[in-house]
Amino acid sequence: MGTRSGDLDAGILEFLMNKYGMDIKEMLNVLNKKSGVQGVSGVSSDFRDLGSAAEQGNTRAALALDMFSYGVKKYIGAYAAAMGGVDAIIFTAGVGENDAQQRLSIAGHLEFMGVKMDADANNVRGKEAIISAIDSKVKVLLIPTNEELMIALDTAELNAQEVRRIICTLKRSGTYDYIIADFDFSMEREQLAVLEECDSIIFVADGAQMSNVKMERMLESLEVLEQQEGVKLLMRSGILYNRFSSQTSQKVKAAGIKEYGGIKRFEGCSARQLLRQLMDQPVFDELG
Repeated sequence: MGTRSGDLDAGILEFLMNKYGMDIKEMLNVLNKKSGVQGVSGVSSDFRDLGSAAEQGNTRAALALDMFSYGVKKYIGAYAAAMGGVDAIIFTAGVGENDAQQRLSIAGHLEFMGVKMDADANNVRGKEAIISAIDSKVKVLLIPTNEELMIALDTAELNAQEVRRIICTLKRSGTYDYIIADFDFSMEREQLAVLEECDSIIFVADGAQMSNVKMERMLESLEVLEQQEGVKLLMRSGILYNRFSSQTSQKVKAAGIKEYGGIKRFEGCSARQLLRQLMDQPVFDELG
């Protein structure tokens, strides 16, 4: 993995914690953020950077690349044994789609399984292709992934109770600095329960007329909840915005919500573009 460790003997964790005086949270941080090819190479988790460093003679970067391909070959061999053989091997996702050298390093040494690579066909990236030789007994394919679509389809099936359970589990793990849950605000009891699990709530409004109207209604709803049901959300709330009407500005100030500002108009903006825009804001540093 890029920054996460592979398989480890559990005894190693106890040894490292004792030797370096780490608690479990620090140990998990090392395993999840300072291991993998990043930890081995000391350079990067990006395989492009590793390739460049290895070409310049960086032996740790070369070792990280070798360890990665070696580990993948071990897994292919193990699953081939468990399944009694394979009909096809599929490369996908970042490295699988874009790194022809890694694909060749991995599949080019599986001749004993009947795999025969075609170096010319393998010289491709980011599109569907058969990259094994015509006479290969096992087909090797490159199939681009669509992670955003799969995540969106899976997320659409989650109800508020499941989202709340996921957030609680992630918080207890202590692995993440931030857990970002993105959804439209509503007064449903289940969704309010999700918000109550959040340490900070950031509302996003781009200054459009409809956005102003929604913001005013949301503030009114939160004030009613605090007065009638004791649901304390305003004190944990902040807002990223472009501009407000004078009426909305007055309501925001009266509610005491922290204003971060800085968001651009996002009409017609894709979800990915909006997320990048949000992640560029200093709000996350302030929350930390």
